Amino acid sequence: MGVRYYNQLPGWDGINIGHFVSGRGGGKTHAAMLMMIWSCLLGNPGRYHLWTEATNQDCRDIFLPTLQRVIPPRYGLYTVRLNPIDVTWVTGAVTHVRSRQITNSNSEPFRGPEYCGAVHDELAKDRNDSIWNIALPVVRDTTSRRKWIMTSTTPKLGWYKDLALTDGHVYVHSTSWDNPHSDKSGIAMLRDKYDERFYEQEVMAGWVSIGDMAWDTWKDEQWPKGNLHWHRYNPHMPFIVACDFGVRSAWLILQQVPATDEYGHQVDDKPLYVAVGEYTPNNEGTQQTLQRINADYGRPAAVFCGADLTTRSVADSEMSSIVAFRSIGWNCPITPVTGLNASKDQQYNSCRGMILNTDGRRRFCVSQHLQSHDETKRNKRGILHVMHNDAFSQIPRQGEFLPKDKNTGNGYEDMRDAFMYGMVELNQPMAYRRKTLAA
Repeated sequence: MGVRYYNQLPGWDGINIGHFVSGRGGGKTHAAMLMMIWSCLLGNPGRYHLWTEATNQDCRDIFLPTLQRVIPPRYGLYTVRLNPIDVTWVTGAVTHVRSRQITNSNSEPFRGPEYCGAVHDELAKDRNDSIWNIALPVVRDTTSRRKWIMTSTTPKLGWYKDLALTDGHVYVHSTSWDNPHSDKSGIAMLRDKYDERFYEQEVMAGWVSIGDMAWDTWKDEQWPKGNLHWHRYNPHMPFIVACDFGVRSAWLILQQVPATDEYGHQVDDKPLYVAVGEYTPNNEGTQQTLQRINADYGRPAAVFCGADLTTRSVADSEMSSIVAFRSIGWNCPITPVTGLNASKDQQYNSCRGMILNTDGRRRFCVSQHLQSHDETKRNKRGILHVMHNDAFSQIPRQGEFLPKDKNTGNGYEDMRDAFMYGMVELNQPMAYRRKTLAA
């Protein structure tokens, strides 16, 4: 994995900077680990090295498993100290593994010795180049003539593209398919799950441009050509609630229906989800909204919501949402979106795959008989308004691939989040993501 690209990676003379841009499972982290091992054991014995990940969790979940897979501990070539992670090699070289998150307790994450080499894994996850600018000067070991910096990541437009294509930097490109050891069935699953833009970026590692509209593959035509469906709420079928809490909350009522056309012909063997109802209250507590939903629809089969499930809400007089759920008698599974699914990138890509995937299938629709319980002339922030009007942020720190998260002006954030919470849980190839997390 990645070995055949080694001769293109950063060289040994002077300070060299290289970028390995690859699709998911393309071997980029493995190749970066080989670079680190080579430098610690042969190129720069006895010197300090730096490895960074986007978060502390990634340091544990990505770096350590990759190291142990490439060189199992039984060979005795290194010892590992945790909290923070430091790897000491038999040659006397040391690799410091650090998070790029800057917090009050970690305001200078790379302060310490002078490093001779560094790997910045998944650097494109960073919102801007501020961390890169902090990390760049720490590779300054004046006793080493073999100073190098390597980034390994899936590509994104914006500041990272400008960095990767800088004159004098080594640029190596690889797709997910190029790795002979990757799970080809898993890659095919990604193509089925998501849309063509996601596939081009995450699998083919292409620099994909995105327009202003967040949901440009949405189509106001009847399914299967578009995302409008004739199904109306059926009280004899179970339903799912996807919601975003807050003073201005949003609630989607979803039902799974057969993927058949109006004549009963099978169109798709995958589930089709139709939004049949929505609530967009202002200044209403969770308990009050739940009472209305319970009166209109009854108890759901499942609830998908934000991670603030246990947070006390001012709108509820300090009652947490989970308490409100239980007080009304909803004992169904209530799933807060956490872990990998908390990533806005992951949520957004899951949504796009449900609206239109690479096979031309549409697995999310809005009912032509949608019941909008709170829509008024002054309160237009329902799911159709989001599909038609939601636009990408122009705030530089958000990056081109993320819809605006705060202060959108039109108030689409709440329904967008409710929609994304539901879709990321209903459309997730979890087994493949776990398998390729460190690839």
